[in-house]
Amino acid sequence: ENLSFVYDGKSKAPLAFYTDVNGARVYPSVTGAATNAGTGYTATVAISDPNYNFSNASVSYEIKKADYDLSGVVWSKDSFVYDGTKKSISATGLPAGISVIGYTGDRGTDAGRYTAEAILSWDERNYNPPSALTHSWEILKADYNMSGVEFRADSFVYDGEMHYPTLL
Repeated sequence: ENLSFVYDGKSKAPLAFYTDVNGARVYPSVTGAATNAGTGYTATVAISDPNYNFSNASVSYEIKKADYDLSGVVWSKDSFVYDGTKKSISATGLPAGISVIGYTGDRGTDAGRYTAEAILSWDERNYNPPSALTHSWEILKADYNMSGVEFRADSFVYDGEMHYPTLL
C-alpha cells in the first residue's frame, strides 16, 4: 500500500494497528518517520506479542509538497498623485518561509499605470512554487492650478501670419 501526506513541518509516518484475540485494537511501534517532502520513504512496523510470531511489515509513503497561502498578502498602495518624485510600492503579509528578494515594476515617477511583481524566495524542497505575486498600480495626473496664468491682450494687424496670445 502506498500512502501520502502533505508537508506541514511535522514528522510523518503511517499509523499501524492490529486487533488482538480479545478484540482490542493494539498500536505497535512504527519506525521510519520523515519530515521533509519527498518520495520513497519506508516505515516499518514491529509487533511484539508473547502469544504470536509476527514478521515485520513495511509500507512505502510519500510527503507531498505543500502550497503557500498568499491570501494575506497586502500591497502598500494602489495609487499616487503625480508630484515629480519617485513612487514605489511593496508587498507585506507573506506567510512564514517565503520572502521577497526583489521587485520589478514597483517604482515610477511619471503619471501612468504600472504593474509590480515581487520576486520570491521560498522553501523549494517542501513547497510548490507560489503563484506570481503581481499588483497593478498607478500615478494619477495632478491637477495644475491655472489661477496664476494671465493672458496679455495683444492686438494684431492682419499680415497673413499666425499670431498667438502671450501667457504671463
